[in-house]
Amino acid sequence: MNQPKHGGARPKRRNTDQRGGARPGAGALQVRLRLPRDVAQELKILTLVRRGVTCDQTISPDNVASQIIHAAWMEYDAGVEEEGFDPIRDIEIYNAGVEEEGEDKTR
Repeated sequence: MNQPKHGGARPKRRNTDQRGGARPGAGALQVRLRLPRDVAQELKILTLVRRGVTCDQTISPDNVASQIIHAAWMEYDAGVEEEGFDPIRDIEIYNAGVEEEGEDKTR
């Protein structure tokens, strides 16, 4: 039997080629945002300022945006913990209020 050996995955040669290429989900999660022109300009300015302050020219707009998002998340999370946010309790309280309003309307 003279069967050809499998040489691995077929490489992707054209952008219209359905086969080959990188596997979906391989690598880090990256999302590209479409920012309005003025917001993109603001991000660029913040990046340049951050580079100047830290003397680190490797800082990218992605770095600055991720730091801003992380700082906002930490602020939000601290507020949630401070208020004792409990989603189940809050949903039950909301549902109880809706039920009471519904009873008042039927009387």
